[in-house]
Amino acid sequence: MNFEMSMEIVDLTDPENPVITYESVAHRATLDNGILEIFRTIDTDTETRVIHQPWKFVDGERADWDDIDEGIAWFKIENEKTEG
Repeated sequence: MNFEMSMEIVDLTDPENPVITYESVAHRATLDNGILEIFRTIDTDTETRVIHQPWKFVDGERADWDDIDEGIAWFKIENEKTEG
């Protein structure tokens, strides 16, 4: 499943004066055999895996993902950044 999310982009071309912008970045998620994987799209032909998570935690115990939407929501909680 393809989705986009806002991410903080830091340009360190000049380390003394970093430039921070916020951009919508394309991602793709899969949930196969209970394993959540999320890939960040670099360009039309390239992506990199950023998450390989076989379970979630519920009350300190490992549990199966309910569905792919749950996994995407979990990923966005810690990783989506917006200006402000």
